[in-house]
Amino acid sequence: MSTTQFQLTISRGPDAGRTYRGTVGQPFRIGRGAETETALTDPNVSRLQCEILGVNRQVCLVQRSRTVPTLVNGQPIE
Repeated sequence: MSTTQFQLTISRGPDAGRTYRGTVGQPFRIGRGAETETALTDPNVSRLQCEILGVNRQVCLVQRSRTVPTLVNGQPIE
């Protein structure tokens, strides 16, 4: 059984250039909190900003912050 992996690269802010890898089927939490897979340093990011979930070999991005929108290509996710 093969696993599908994805790569996340931070493109802006103090963490720009940092790259993370995740596996589809395992939750991947993004934020500045220690319980996330990223532990970002940007104070404009919530402790738990968003989460990447794998569903049927597809990757879904889910908003978790109640106060800070998550943007993809400059557009907030829904």
